[in-house]
Amino acid sequence: MGILLTDYYVTNDVPAIFINNSAIIVAIISFVFIMYLPLENRLQIPFALPQFFIRLISPFLIGVLFISILENKILKNIFSYKFIPIIGGMCYSIYIIHGIIIFLIRYLPLKLHITQYYLPNLFLQLLLFSIPVLLLSGLYYLYIERPFMSSKWVETLMAKRAN
Repeated sequence: MGILLTDYYVTNDVPAIFINNSAIIVAIISFVFIMYLPLENRLQIPFALPQFFIRLISPFLIGVLFISILENKILKNIFSYKFIPIIGGMCYSIYIIHGIIIFLIRYLPLKLHITQYYLPNLFLQLLLFSIPVLLLSGLYYLYIERPFMSSKWVETLMAKRAN
């Protein structure tokens, strides 16, 4: 799917539905289907066609969502807000330390319930886990990962050490 997306993006051979405002509807529908498709066969159906179909269509739905975001001006503006590319840039830092942060603070958000319903409590807990993960991952990115992105990081380190 990544190669197909790259080919579409480089050749500008994208269908018109992804460029006009109907791309927003296509993106929302794709996102909803991606979120609600089961990843494993919990129905215990002897015939595996539904699960095969789900695994077959999932990459195409992700591709449709990505093309919609890349080609539609409104969606591109929404996903270009400063914090989204910044989070994307520090994704490796988030990946490295999110488990440790969640392990350390796991009991605090899990005890909080604002309603008796699952979804509002889930969103509250996601918010309460996301804030420390993003803040601490941002600090890790800024002070640990980013200095090593420069091709002259060794020279910079040696110059600081000499002073």
